[in-house]
Amino acid sequence: MIKLVDILKEIYDDKGEGGEYTLIKQNPFNIKKLVDKQILFITKPGDGKGGIEEPNWEFDSSIITLYNMDKAEPWMKIAIKSPMPQSIPYIQSNQNKLIYNGKYRQILWGIEKKGLKPEDFYINK
Repeated sequence: MIKLVDILKEIYDDKGEGGEYTLIKQNPFNIKKLVDKQILFITKPGDGKGGIEEPNWEFDSSIITLYNMDKAEPWMKIAIKSPMPQSIPYIQSNQNKLIYNGKYRQILWGIEKKGLKPEDFYINK
């Protein structure tokens, strides 16, 4: 039996090629629920040099998935120790601009990895 986890690993898109943001528009997530279940981490932003930096503006943050943590870069391990829960409402209301299809698939992967159901995290059930 093929699992969604295996399929998603094959179609994983780290760079969001094509700039596709269609999946999140069809089924937006409850971001706080994802953060509470540690499927999504909202953290201080990466500095592009392997570390993290102080935010440049109120909601400047990184969105790191459980999938990312499965093969985490060193800065991600540092970043998840600096959560930014104040950014959750901003990401919730702007997820259609922030979560591209590849990141969406990573979230689905994380939901399944935790043994949960995606529909429990959709806003529009």
